[in-house]
Amino acid sequence: REALPVDLSPAGEVLAQSFYGETTNVVSFQMPKFQCILSLETSFRDAQTQSRFDGVPAPHQIFVACRESNGKVIGLCELDGRKKKNSGTGALEPTPYMSNLGVDKKWRRCGIAQELVKACEVKASKDWVMETIHLKVEKNNAAAVSLYCKMGYKMRDVDISLADPHKKTTIWMSKQLNATQTDNEQRAEQLKASSTI
Repeated sequence: REALPVDLSPAGEVLAQSFYGETTNVVSFQMPKFQCILSLETSFRDAQTQSRFDGVPAPHQIFVACRESNGKVIGLCELDGRKKKNSGTGALEPTPYMSNLGVDKKWRRCGIAQELVKACEVKASKDWVMETIHLKVEKNNAAAVSLYCKMGYKMRDVDISLADPHKKTTIWMSKQLNATQTDNEQRAEQLKASSTI
């Protein structure tokens, strides 16, 4: 579902756990957790403010997955269609851009990440009428790379920082949304045609 303001703090904690949980301890985890919560709250607030000024909804959405029993946030994904410049190069980033996909450790391998990605794809293609969706993933995150490949994402570019040997290699991936819909429509037509023969 689409995130509400009350979801942002627990979503930020899930995000921090997903990206920093393995490399921090109880004390050092607090700073990344705070940064993740602040980042989600800021992007959510900025999109709301932009919507009020422009009079139309800003192309930005945070999706959350919640437990049915108690409503606890167990996963999230962010989709942003607003134009942004790359802080390093100054070039415009491709949009819409999917980011911050994270699932609580206890709930991984249950299909939650895939459902969150699908929600972003539907939002981008149906509501925002965009044809392509983009993302960046760390090359060594085998589970995420595998998920995106299975869902039809293709590698577009690799970002290797020669200036900073500690920086991780990232892969830019994208997916043609309309091609998927067209393929599905063609398969449906083929099935319909073969069932009438």
